[in-house]
Amino acid sequence: MSYYLIERNQSPIDTTSGTSYQDTLYYNDNYSYTVWAVWNNGCQASASSGITLENLCTQNGLSTVSDTCGEYTWRGQTYYESGTYYFNYFDSVGCHQTDTLFLTISHPQHSSLTASGCSSYIWNGETYSQSGNYTYTYIDAHGCTTVDTLHLTIYNPTPVTTTITECDYYFWNGTRYSESGDYTFAHRDDNGCMQVDTLHLTILQSLNQSLTVQQCDAYTWHGITYGQSGTYLHQQTDTNGCTQVDTLFLTILPKPVVTITGDSVMSSIGNATLTASGAQSYLWSTGDTTASITVQPQVTTTYIVTGFADGCASLPAQFTVQVVPCIPPVGIEAVTACGSYIWHDVTYTSSTT
Repeated sequence: MSYYLIERNQSPIDTTSGTSYQDTLYYNDNYSYTVWAVWNNGCQASASSGITLENLCTQNGLSTVSDTCGEYTWRGQTYYESGTYYFNYFDSVGCHQTDTLFLTISHPQHSSLTASGCSSYIWNGETYSQSGNYTYTYIDAHGCTTVDTLHLTIYNPTPVTTTITECDYYFWNGTRYSESGDYTFAHRDDNGCMQVDTLHLTILQSLNQSLTVQQCDAYTWHGITYGQSGTYLHQQTDTNGCTQVDTLFLTILPKPVVTITGDSVMSSIGNATLTASGAQSYLWSTGDTTASITVQPQVTTTYIVTGFADGCASLPAQFTVQVVPCIPPVGIEAVTACGSYIWHDVTYTSSTT
């Protein structure tokens, strides 16, 4: 004989080598047991007599409660999901036992965040200033190690600095500036980041000039002669390189028109009074500057006067005084004399009888 084979419900549960088998088996169940004798030549026989069964088994199965992360290995088996699991076995005295596992598997909730920031970005209390992929490891509420991921893009605003020299004024971002200085303009760039641009501005003032003139007849300004009152402009480039616009406020005053009245015929021993009008002041060819002059020419003479008004001179006016020779008296009944007449030692200076 090679060995003895013990079966329970036709399933081998124990073997013993040797020529005899004596033992007390302790099984606590209602199964059918058979003892097989197996010889070396392959022959075998079975018997169920002589087997003593004593009901001495107790149930000592273990219960295990576990709350873990990801996976759990129990009795050589790895579990990945929560649930209740059983393990059946025979203990050292051959009793059937069942262990129980009450298992809770917590799966870490890894998160992935795609974000962007201007200059920097704060994530989980840490400040990042460079684009890149970052991770954050922590213990979640179930005690599991969780790793979150941040896919970060950092945009760095590029401020623009402009230096400008301009005449009189300069428009920048919709604002008119007329004084030199440093100015800033805050706005959001194409990435939505706040960008502050700077303008260094120098304003050169155009050397514009204004001239008010009252002139007689005409006035010449910058090579152009103007004969009518009005406002005139002249544009040129000044020493700063700016466009200079000069202004002329011009009033053209009319020349006075002078006339002369007086005695145009007189005797050679008489005098004549000439009076000029039409101006504010006068200058006679005799050198006189009054409006009226008295002359005693001996021969026919032409007198000239120029009048002045508001600084303007008139065209010269002329007046000719004709001198008639004086004729002595030829009778006592009627006498015509020039200037005076002596008759009977009496001098007469006016006409009389």
